[in-house]
Amino acid sequence: MSNSDTWTSSAPQESELPHPKQPDKAPGPVNDAAANGFTKKSTKTAPSEASAPTDLVRANEESSPDAPVGAEEHVSQRISHPVPRQHTTEPDSINSLIKGSANPDRADAPLHHLASKEAPTGAKSSSKSMANADEKKAAMSGGFAAINGWLDSLPNPAWEKLGDKIYAAPSTLKQRWQEQRVERAKAAELKERNRLVEVARAEAAAEAAKREAARVAREEAIAREAAAKARSDAEAAEKAKAQAEAQAAIDAELAENARIAAEAKAAADAELAEKVKTAAATQAAIDAALAEEAQLAAATEFSEDPETELHAGNLDSAPNAGQAPGESATRWDDSALGDGQRSKMRDSSQPMGAEQLAELVASAKAAIDNQQATVEPVYEAPYALPETGENPEEVPADKRRRILLTITAVGASVVSLICLSTLASGSVESLGSNYSLLSTAPSAHLLWPLIFVWSALASAYSWTATQRSAVRQRLIGLPFTLALVAATLWMISAINDWLLPAFVFSAASCWFLYTAVRGLNEKTARNHRERMLTDAPISLMTGFTLVVTASSFASILQSWGAGWAVIWVAPILVIATGYAAVALAMTERGRIILAIGFSWGMFWLLVPRAVGSHSSIWIAILAGMACFVALLATENRRYQIHHAEHRAARGKPTDFD
Repeated sequence: MSNSDTWTSSAPQESELPHPKQPDKAPGPVNDAAANGFTKKSTKTAPSEASAPTDLVRANEESSPDAPVGAEEHVSQRISHPVPRQHTTEPDSINSLIKGSANPDRADAPLHHLASKEAPTGAKSSSKSMANADEKKAAMSGGFAAINGWLDSLPNPAWEKLGDKIYAAPSTLKQRWQEQRVERAKAAELKERNRLVEVARAEAAAEAAKREAARVAREEAIAREAAAKARSDAEAAEKAKAQAEAQAAIDAELAENARIAAEAKAAADAELAEKVKTAAATQAAIDAALAEEAQLAAATEFSEDPETELHAGNLDSAPNAGQAPGESATRWDDSALGDGQRSKMRDSSQPMGAEQLAELVASAKAAIDNQQATVEPVYEAPYALPETGENPEEVPADKRRRILLTITAVGASVVSLICLSTLASGSVESLGSNYSLLSTAPSAHLLWPLIFVWSALASAYSWTATQRSAVRQRLIGLPFTLALVAATLWMISAINDWLLPAFVFSAASCWFLYTAVRGLNEKTARNHRERMLTDAPISLMTGFTLVVTASSFASILQSWGAGWAVIWVAPILVIATGYAAVALAMTERGRIILAIGFSWGMFWLLVPRAVGSHSSIWIAILAGMACFVALLATENRRYQIHHAEHRAARGKPTDFD
C-alpha cells in the first residue's frame, strides 16, 4: 500500500506468530488482458514480493537501530514513524518504462523499489527482535488491528500489466477510434442512403405529379384548341354567310340601281327623241305653212301682174323640184281635215322657244348625273386633289409678297455662304459635336447654303405667269419669308454663341414652316415644276430645322448647368422630333424631301453619339431609328398612293393588302 508521501510494503514475514483473523477479501479486478481488449506480451515473471522486504523496508531497518529485524511493517507504524522517502528515477517515456520493467534488478530501474528481493537470512532475525516487534505491534495498533490487517492484505498493483495497458493504450484507442469511425461512416452512409431514397421518392412523386399536370394541361390545351377551332370555324362560316348575304344584297342593289338607271336613261332618251320628233314635225309644219302662205301670196300677186307669171311658175315649181310628182299635193293637201283639226295642227306646229330647249337639255344632264351617282367611285384620293381652274386676278399685294420673298431668300443665301466656314468648322463651343447630348457634328450645317439657294430659286419661280397670283403662293408666301428671316437670325446668333436667341429663332422658324406646309397640303401642286420649286425647299428646310431646334434647346440646358436634365430630356426630344417629322412627311402624296432633311440632321447627331467623346448609345439608337422610320413611312405612303392610282386608272379596285 502507498499514500501520497510514503512507500509501504505489505509482504508478510515468515514467522510463526499468530495473526489476527482478516475479513474476507473482496474480489479484485480481473486482470485478464484478453478480457480487457489487450494482447499481453511475453514478460518475465517478477519474484514474489512476499519472499523478501522491499528496499525501503531494508533501508529503514538499517537506518533505525531500534527497529526489530524481521518485524512486519504496517501502515499505522509508517504513519507513526515515517521513513524518509527514497526518491527514485521516474521514467520519462514509455520506452524507458518498458526497459526498466524488463530488468527490474538494476538500481536505476524505475520499478526497482517495487521489485521483490531475496528474503533476509535467518541470521538477521532473533527472538529478541521478534518479541520487540510483537510488543511494538501491539502498542502501535491502537485498537485497529483488524483494519490494519485488512489494509495490509490488499494486493499490490500489477505494474507490468498496467504498463502493458498503458503501452497498448494508443493502439487500443486508435483501434476503437477506427471502429467508431467505421461505425459512424456506416451510420452516415445508411442515413445518406435513406435520405437519397427519400429524395428519390420525393423526386419521383414530383415528376409523376408534373407529368400528370402536363398531361392534364395538354388535354385541356387540346380541348381548348378544339373548342377554339370549332368557334373559329363557326365564326368563319357565319362570317362567310354574312358576307355572301351582304354581297348578294349589294349585287341585287347594284342590279336594281343599274336597272333603274337604264330605265331612267331609256325614258330620258325616249322623251328626248319624242321631243326632238315633235320639234321636227312642228318645224316641218311651220315650214309648210310658211311655204303655202308664200305660194298663196305669190299667186295673188302674180295674177294681178301678168308680167310676173313666169316668175310665179318658177316659184310654184321651185319648192317641189326635189319631190316626186303628186307628192306636193299629198303632203300639203289639208282639204280632208276639218276646221278644228286644222286649227289644232296649226297650234301644235308653233316653233319651240330657247327656254324649252334649255329645259330639255338640263333634264337630260340631270338624268345622266343621277345615273353616274348611283355607281360607286373607283378611287378616292387621301389628299386634296390639285385645282384645275384659272388663277385669280393679280392684286398689288401679290407683287409686294414676291419682292419680299426674293430679297429675303437672296439675303439668307449670302449670309449662309459667309457663315458657312464658322458653322462647319466647329470653332464655336456651342456648335461643337460634344457640347451636349443633342449636338450635331459641324458638317451637318453644310446643308444651309443648299436650302437658301433653293429658296432663292423658289422665289424666282414665283415671278412666272402661272405663279404670280396662284392661291398656293398666297398661302405660303408670308410664312416662308418669315421662316427664312428666323433661320438667318439663328445663324447669326449661333456663330456669336447666343444660345437663348438661337433657340427662339429656330423654334419660330419651325412654326412658320409648319404653317407653310399646311398651306401646301390645302393646295396640292398642280405639276412637277411646282412640286420641285415650291414644295421641295420648304420641305427640306422643315425637316432639318426640327433637328436644329432640338439641338438648340439641349445646348441651352447644358449652358445653364443642367446636364443632368439633358440626360432625360434628350431621348424625349429625339422621339418628339421623329414623330413630328413622320407626321409632316406623310402628308399629301408623301414628302420624301422633308424626310431626307430630317434624316440628314439625325445622321450627324448619331455619329458623335456613337464614336465621339460625349457618346451615348441610347441617343444613337433612337436617332438611327427615327431616321429610318421617317424614310420608310414616307416611301411606303408614296408607294401605296402611286399603286392605288395606277389600279384605279385600269378600273381595278384599290382595296388591296
